Amino acid sequence: MRSLSQSVGKPPRIISALVNNWKSVCILGPTIAVLILAFIILPGYNEPTRVSENALLPALVTENFAYQQRIIGFAKELNLQKDRNAYVARKLRKYGILPHYQRFQINLLPNTNATKSNVFGQIYASRSASVEAILVAVSIEDSIEAISTSLALATYCREQIYWARNLIFVFVDGGVIGMKAFLASYYGEEASGNFYYDHIDSQGGAIIGAFIIKTTGSSFRTLNIEYNMLNGQLPNLDLINLVVRLADKFDVIPTIYNSGRQYFWSDIAKTVAKGIFTQAFVSTEGLHSVFGSYGIQAVTIHAKGSTGHLTLGNLAKICEGMLRSLNNIIERFHQSYFLYILPNPRRFISVAYYMPIIGFMILPFIVLALREWTLMESLSLPNAFIIYHIIGLFCYIYGKFITEHLLSIGSYFHLIFLLVPYYKFLPRALEPNSSGKFFMFLELALVIGLKTPLVIFFSNFVFTLESAKSSMSYCLFFFSRLRWLREVLGFIVHPMVLFLLIRSQFLSQAETLTETLHSTANFIAYSYLFNDIGFHLLQICLIPLWSILLHYTSTSVV
Repeated sequence: MRSLSQSVGKPPRIISALVNNWKSVCILGPTIAVLILAFIILPGYNEPTRVSENALLPALVTENFAYQQRIIGFAKELNLQKDRNAYVARKLRKYGILPHYQRFQINLLPNTNATKSNVFGQIYASRSASVEAILVAVSIEDSIEAISTSLALATYCREQIYWARNLIFVFVDGGVIGMKAFLASYYGEEASGNFYYDHIDSQGGAIIGAFIIKTTGSSFRTLNIEYNMLNGQLPNLDLINLVVRLADKFDVIPTIYNSGRQYFWSDIAKTVAKGIFTQAFVSTEGLHSVFGSYGIQAVTIHAKGSTGHLTLGNLAKICEGMLRSLNNIIERFHQSYFLYILPNPRRFISVAYYMPIIGFMILPFIVLALREWTLMESLSLPNAFIIYHIIGLFCYIYGKFITEHLLSIGSYFHLIFLLVPYYKFLPRALEPNSSGKFFMFLELALVIGLKTPLVIFFSNFVFTLESAKSSMSYCLFFFSRLRWLREVLGFIVHPMVLFLLIRSQFLSQAETLTETLHSTANFIAYSYLFNDIGFHLLQICLIPLWSILLHYTSTSVV
C-alpha cells in the first residue's frame, strides 16, 4: 500500500492535485452528489420492488373476514362511550380474549403527568409453542373506525385455529409514549421514577413483526404506508412490499408520504425529499417508530380517502392478509434490504446506488483537512478544541440529568443551555492555525460518515447541510466592521437553530414562537426518552464545531 508521503517528501500527485484545486473540489463534490441523486430517483436508474422472502406468500391466501356489521356495531357503541379502554376490555372478554391493563405515567413533558392505561389481549397459537408473536396496535385516541376495525379483527382471529404464532392486540393510550411503555415493559426494561409503567406478566414470545392500523373516514381508496423508525432506521423492505401486494389485490392505491401520481421528475423529487427530511427530523413518525429500538419490523397502514370504494371490512381483510403472511414466515425478516430510498411504493434505490453520494459529500472536508495537513509545521491539538468538546459532552450529560430530575421544566433549561454562545465567554487565546482546522475538517467528515453503519444514513444529508455552515462562517470575516451582523449570522447557523428552521419550513409545521418553544422542549425530552442518536451527536460534535468556527471568526481570518 502506498504511503501518503513519498520518500522525496512530496505527497502523491493525486493528493497534490486535489489540494491545489480545493476550491473546485468543494464546489464539484456536493454538485456531483446532487446530480447523482437527481438521476437515481428516475425509474430507469433504480429497481422495481420484489418480495425476497418467499415464505411470506403475499396476497395468496383467501381472506375470510366477514364481520363488516360487527365493525359498524362497535363503531356505533364507541360513539356513546366515555371510557374507551373499559369498552374495549369488555368486548375482548366477551369474545374470549382475556384483557390486560397496563398503567403508565410520564413526567418528562409538560401537561403529561396524568396516568394512562394501555389495554391489550393475546390470542395464543394453537399449532405450535408460544415462542413468537405478531403484534397489531391501534391508538385508543385515534378514530373510532380504526378502533372498531381492530376490535372486530381481534374477535375474528380468536375464532381461527391456524395460528402458528401468538397474536397480540394492543390498544395504545398516550401515543408513542404508551407504545414505548408497552414495549419497554414487554422486554423487561426497568421503569424510572419519571417514567413509570406496570410490569407485563403475560408474555407472548419474541415479536417478529408488527403493524399499526390507522384510518381517516369509513371508506377509502388509498393506503398510505408509514415506515420511518427511530434514529432513521427502516423496516425490512419485504414488509412494505407485503402491504403493496395486498393493496393491489384489493384495488387500493398504495402511497408513501401521501404522494399522489408521479407525472414529472419534480413529483418524484418531492417524495424523496420528504423521505430524507422525515428520517432526519421526525424521530417518532407514529406508533411504528418505537419498534425500531427493539429490532422489530413494523409499519403503519393508514386507510384514507373520503370517496373511496373500499369499506372497513376490506381494510380488515388486508390486515388479515398481513397476519396470515407474518404467520407463515419461517424466520425473522432478513432476506431483503434494510437500507434503501423509496421514490414510490413500487420502486426502490439500493444502498449500493446512493453510497457514492455520501463519498462526494465527505470529499470536500477530507481535501480541506489534507490541505491543512500539508500547511502545518507541527501537529498539536488546540486547547479550545478540547474545551468546546468537553462542554458539548457536558451538555449531553447535563441535559440527561436535568430532563430526568427537573421534570417538564428541565427541557426548557436545557434548550437555553444549548443556545448559549460559549465562545464569547472563553479566552480568545486560540489563534486559527492549521492543526485546529485540520481536526475541525476531519471531525466534520467523520460526523457525516459516522451514522452510515448505524443505519441512520439519510440524516447525513442534513448534517452535511449543517456542516456547510463552515463555508458561511468564512463569509462572516467580511463583516468584521459590522459586529452585530456577524453575531446575527453566527446565531442563524447554530445547529439547533438550523434544525428548527428546516424542520418548521420543510415539514410545513407552521408554529408561533410559543408553540415552537414548547415543541422544541418536547423534542429534547423525546430525544432522551427514545435515545435519539442524532440529537446526541448534535450536542457532542456539531455545537462544539459551531463554537470553534465562531471562535475563529472572532479572532482572525482563516
